[in-house]
Amino acid sequence: MNNILELPLDCLAQILSLTSPRDVLRSSAVSKQLLAMSAFDTVWDKFIPSNCMDFISLHIPPQIVSKKDQFMHLCDFPILFDNSVKSFVLDKSSGKIRCMLGSRALSIEWAVDTPHYWSWEAIPESRFPECAVLNQVSWVNIHGSISTTLLSRGTTYGAYFVFKMDANITGYYKPVLMSVSVISEDGSPIVNYVVETKSVNFRAPGELFIARDDGWMEIEMGRYQVGVNGESVQMVMTVWEHQCEYWKNGLVVDGIEIRPLS
Repeated sequence: MNNILELPLDCLAQILSLTSPRDVLRSSAVSKQLLAMSAFDTVWDKFIPSNCMDFISLHIPPQIVSKKDQFMHLCDFPILFDNSVKSFVLDKSSGKIRCMLGSRALSIEWAVDTPHYWSWEAIPESRFPECAVLNQVSWVNIHGSISTTLLSRGTTYGAYFVFKMDANITGYYKPVLMSVSVISEDGSPIVNYVVETKSVNFRAPGELFIARDDGWMEIEMGRYQVGVNGESVQMVMTVWEHQCEYWKNGLVVDGIEIRPLS
């Protein structure tokens, strides 16, 4: 056999399912056979995460029947869950899970019932109903966590602080520190895990500050590799600045996004 297209259709579909969504879409331009097979349910079923099927099935409209259409829907329309403070979406090129913790899903010191410190506002560019707006605090302390059981196995994830800065932002005379760490599901520390801390100068935005397509800025806080066996730990993201007691303001927090890098 000199041509792969001479293989039986079920064999070709199996081969496509072992690639990636990006590869399947590219291959559909090669021939009519591959174009037809690129829509097979047996291909796209492999790209929908099995560890989230019960959750996903509750959020796909019943009129979307084919697995390819279901996959595309999960890529194009983030699912809001946990009272709309978290979101779930698939990466279109790899099929891997992306999650985001909105600011209401984070632990923000002084942000509960203290509107003179932090207020909550609807921001048109956000996917979430509310964002945290910093009015004035002497120190910043923000924490978020997510179970790795919600993420794709065997995947390195980056955590990104998603925010905006007012033109009149003041008070950041010391670097803001950011880190990503892991703890066990019961909250106990994991032996020999080394936490790396990143120092960010908010007064001099540099290459760490990336403009996003959705109108927000982001900073990579750190990375963590989820094991191939899907271990159950909590990935913990932290933003803090305690050294400078000057009043700080001008920060709008959309949340923390956890997205696949490899």
